Amino acid sequence: MLLRTIFKNFLSFDGETEFNMFPNHRKKTLQNHVFAINDSVSVLKMAALYGGNGAGKSNFTKGINFVARLVKDPSFLKEEKIDRYFFALKKDAGKLISR
Repeated sequence: MLLRTIFKNFLSFDGETEFNMFPNHRKKTLQNHVFAINDSVSVLKMAALYGGNGAGKSNFTKGINFVARLVKDPSFLKEEKIDRYFFALKKDAGKLISR
């Protein structure tokens, strides 16, 4: 289960952009949507990804797919052209992708 990921210099995510499944404990109305793992870690039972056109929803799913392929296939980076995943709107886009 992927609980938290941070993208940086990845497709449309220039700075660090975090996605997680942790609930906001200040909101008391979401108690039915929270699941406790071993009574110590609370996570959301489900979440939705929404936003306007060009907000990065597709790039988020590409990022999750990138992480999954990286974990499952050790030769993934040898086969892929890694520079196609860099944030393309910067002059120094050739820096390494983080996380």
